[in-house]
Amino acid sequence: MKKSQRSIINRGILKKKKVFSILSILLLISILLSSCIIKQSYKFTDVIIYSLKGNIYSVDFDGKKDRLLVSKDDVLKLYNKKEKFNELRLHPLCVSSDKHKLFFTKMIVQGSGTERKDYYELFSIDSNRNNIMKLTDEEFEVLKPYYSQDKNYVAFIALNKQKGAIFILQLSDGTFKRVTPWYYNTESLDSITDIVFSQDSKKIFFVVIDKNENSYDLNMVDINNEQIETIVSDVKDITIYEWSYDGKMLAFTIKVSGWEWYDSKQKLCIVEYEGSNFKILTEALYQISSVRWSNDSSKILFNHHGKPETWESISKNNFLSVVDIKEADFKETSGYDIIDGYWTLDNFKVVAKIGEDNPSELDIPRYAIYIIDIESMNPIRITPYYPYIDKLTFHPEDKDKVIFTSGPFPYTNTNKLEILNLKDKTIKTVEVFDKDQEITDISFSPDSKNYFIR
Repeated sequence: MKKSQRSIINRGILKKKKVFSILSILLLISILLSSCIIKQSYKFTDVIIYSLKGNIYSVDFDGKKDRLLVSKDDVLKLYNKKEKFNELRLHPLCVSSDKHKLFFTKMIVQGSGTERKDYYELFSIDSNRNNIMKLTDEEFEVLKPYYSQDKNYVAFIALNKQKGAIFILQLSDGTFKRVTPWYYNTESLDSITDIVFSQDSKKIFFVVIDKNENSYDLNMVDINNEQIETIVSDVKDITIYEWSYDGKMLAFTIKVSGWEWYDSKQKLCIVEYEGSNFKILTEALYQISSVRWSNDSSKILFNHHGKPETWESISKNNFLSVVDIKEADFKETSGYDIIDGYWTLDNFKVVAKIGEDNPSELDIPRYAIYIIDIESMNPIRITPYYPYIDKLTFHPEDKDKVIFTSGPFPYTNTNKLEILNLKDKTIKTVEVFDKDQEITDISFSPDSKNYFIR
């Protein structure tokens, strides 16, 4: 072969190698870019996040591609000194507003038995598994989360060493800050209980306890300027119930007398979402419970007991009451062993579950569902008697349908799921399980077309 021919062939080979090298580089760049795109587009809402053996994992909705998101070792690397503990667990809490950051808690257990103590800290991690950050400056014995209505904030009751405060986690940027002063309680950890966001998520109502003085205060804090107002002070107990449907008023009770649960007396109260117009709606009543607003936010339905002589005397002593929040008009029906009511959509009637423990003609309890017109407060039975009725809820969209669970024996498992049509009073049995199985919860899918039971 001539020298010129070999030169041409070599130049051709070099060109091919050069082209191949360029293609290899371009392919590598493409892979790296696609990897970056995958990392940037990955969202925590695209997967199911769960905790297993103290570590946090994710799995796709089809059950494939398990990923280890955060391990216990990942977190321990953040500490300069080795921690002493019996057990360490990581728990996923929530995701950021952009879905690219996961917030989670670390819990360590120290000691055992009566000497056991749990300690909590709050962390965050990016969706590409980089940049683990510790958000808390100290360990807390209690770090209990409460979520705002708009899903932009998480409030925490943080309790530690006989002091407590409320912290706010802002889900848009991961800011974690204390919004109340420290409240001290030398008798127990429970210096703050029962917190709830306002409907606009700008304020938090919370209860402060002074066990030394045996007194409770209801306070409100603005999470933006951290300004605190006291709504009620120096009462024996406070229980927060729920916001009205229009989001303008909060219902709660204040305890005014009594020590045992069956002889304690409370007053039903409301306050507007800005902390103004505090109002007492009722006189002191025994054991107020099951407080429920009407759909038009004009009335409140609730239970209470009559005056008990002893713990045993509470039978046939349950009342179902309605109070108009503007006119303070008070009506009730009484004389039942068990009664629990729910508003119908028109706000003029109540669907109630009523149970009789010792009816004269039977030796077992009997339950039924009733309709009560709030003008007369006269219950009218609309179902047969059952040995037991437990769960009762309205369909989320079709408010003429009541879903309830019943059982063949008193105070045992409710294994039958039934639907009551309020229009024609017909009952349809949806499912019957084995007698040793129990329906403990009923929930609906977001489109309300399917329901889930467990």
